[in-house]
Amino acid sequence: GSASSTTNCSTATATITVLNPIVADSELFPAVTSTGLTPTSVGSLLPGDTLAGVQVTTSTTNVTPITSGVIRVDIDGNVTVQPGTPTGTYPITYTICEASPYGTSSSTTNCSTATAVISVNNIINAIDNAAVTITTGSGTTIVPGSVINNDFLNNVAATTLTTDVTATTSGPLTINIDGIISVLPNTPSGNYTIVYQLCETGANPVNCDTATATVIVRNPILANTDGPIEFNGLSGGITASVILNDTFNGVVPVIGTLPGQVSLNPVGTLPVGITLNTTTGVITVPSNTAAGTYYVSYIICENGAVPLNCSTATATIIVSFDQDLVVYNGISPNGDGNNDNFIIEGINYYPKNTVEIYNRWGVLVYEVAGYNNDDKSFKGQSEGRVTVAQSTQLPEGTYFYILKYTKINGESRDKAGYLYINR
Repeated sequence: GSASSTTNCSTATATITVLNPIVADSELFPAVTSTGLTPTSVGSLLPGDTLAGVQVTTSTTNVTPITSGVIRVDIDGNVTVQPGTPTGTYPITYTICEASPYGTSSSTTNCSTATAVISVNNIINAIDNAAVTITTGSGTTIVPGSVINNDFLNNVAATTLTTDVTATTSGPLTINIDGIISVLPNTPSGNYTIVYQLCETGANPVNCDTATATVIVRNPILANTDGPIEFNGLSGGITASVILNDTFNGVVPVIGTLPGQVSLNPVGTLPVGITLNTTTGVITVPSNTAAGTYYVSYIICENGAVPLNCSTATATIIVSFDQDLVVYNGISPNGDGNNDNFIIEGINYYPKNTVEIYNRWGVLVYEVAGYNNDDKSFKGQSEGRVTVAQSTQLPEGTYFYILKYTKINGESRDKAGYLYINR
């Protein structure tokens, strides 16, 4: 029967090839940011990839790992961006293979390749800096700190490794790629700003932000009181410069028109005859200046400062006379205009004085404070106390005077002698 066989047989081998079509589909991932601390997960490469028309899984396929570079892929198709990856677009070519039926960790030769594009879009934030106050001098001044100290990249503090500052200059301020600001020598007091651009290092396309740094220059200036400076009124003289004890940025200022120098001007009206040289700072007291105390006020101002940066001070000048007074001890008060009053030559240089005149019996017949040879002078009339009536014409004869006066330096002196009235 046909259902039974004889023992007359032969054997052979048949090979059946199963070829499951595998398709890797290109991927375009949403942009991510790259932190500076840990890898950033982008997603999986598997969605859209198929094996025999069916969505692949980690059980049916393996992805050839990418273990170097800024974009990494593991065997399951998970994509990560390494810490500190700059802004940019990163295409990668990946391979997916059908898993071996003898274990999912091994693959067959049934593979497909595709391209995935990963976009990194880091967030850079340059923040306006708080104003920094400095003083300047004859050399370049470096402002403490960097402008990037309060800036961020992906909410992590910016550094010179992750960011660059575009070098630029604005007025006296210059900023370098590390964010350090330098200020030109002798920059006048004022408020200065510079706009800087902070860019992520290595970004393509560029990833930048701008902010403003403010530098306040405050150069200390101090005018100090001068004197008292004493002069002999007969000869007069010239003082040393009034600015020699003043300071600008801690040193003696220089009078001039350049930055880093000062201007000098008087304040108010100068005493008659006394001058202040605004180029040298010396005060000139002319000869035959009346005894007294004189005040010369002045102001020094930093050139170019906005607002004005000035200081005022006063020099005290004491003028006195050391020569003896000349007393003319004879008067003839007859109204002819000659020798009608008692003359003390030079008494006007010593306004602090008193004059007393006594008759030969020691009776006070005249006294006055501030004798001046004019409206306060002895004309042969009694101006004493009660012993001799006021305004009485005194008789011809010999009288005695006592003169007391005070020099400008406070020294008291007196002089006495006889006085003759001739009528």
